[in-house]
Amino acid sequence: MKTKIIIFIICQMGIAIFTLVAQTKPDSGYSDNTNLFTNNSVSPNNENSAPITDNKEINPFLSLTELIEFLNINMFGPTIVMLDSGIYEIDETLIIDFPYLLTFQGHSSNGTIINATSKVSGHPLFNCKTESCFKQITFNAISNSTGNDAIVLENNDKINEVSKCNFTGFNKAILLKNSQELWVNESEFTDCKGAGIELTDINNMSKYYIFNCHFVQCNKGINQIPVKSENTIILNCSFDNKPTVTEQPTASFTEY
Repeated sequence: MKTKIIIFIICQMGIAIFTLVAQTKPDSGYSDNTNLFTNNSVSPNNENSAPITDNKEINPFLSLTELIEFLNINMFGPTIVMLDSGIYEIDETLIIDFPYLLTFQGHSSNGTIINATSKVSGHPLFNCKTESCFKQITFNAISNSTGNDAIVLENNDKINEVSKCNFTGFNKAILLKNSQELWVNESEFTDCKGAGIELTDINNMSKYYIFNCHFVQCNKGINQIPVKSENTIILNCSFDNKPTVTEQPTASFTEY
């Protein structure tokens, strides 16, 4: 069953909450109640649309790209994008560059799926230049060759979070650049040719917290280039089948 991707905007305590419904929804275990939004949808380009205030406003979007374009001119505070169960495809790198924190929240780790298509091959799915958060989403790559990364974080002095997400088939699932703080919790990384998580901070100013994660058939589970060991906390993580945490010449880190 196919339907438009829609957004249900609620402004509550200064946080905008968006709910999206995928173009492809599972055939079982899913209610058609979401159709009530499409029956009264308002185009974001409609000059009669109400402003995003305390009112409810419904805006149809055909892709995540359209959503990002909308937020580029309509983001007035920290924003949560609620992704319903279903499959979302990304054809081009989504640039996250906003004045406030943007959170992508899936319905469940196995229910909300983001797939890369051949059009984005060689490029990351998300390039986050500002503070970002991803929760309860499965990410699937089109290829594990160089450049096919899921999330690239290159903001400075910001806090980023990845929680309860699954990554399969990427070169690097999470690639962190510059000085920042990263929290990764209860996530699984499978068949990542480059690394499940690569941490790069030439200034040794970043802080990394990686808890309860599972790395399967990754060439490197966690790769640090270089990072002071006292700035990194890794707890209750498992590494299966291949060498995992690497020790760089300028970092004193114990291999697991």
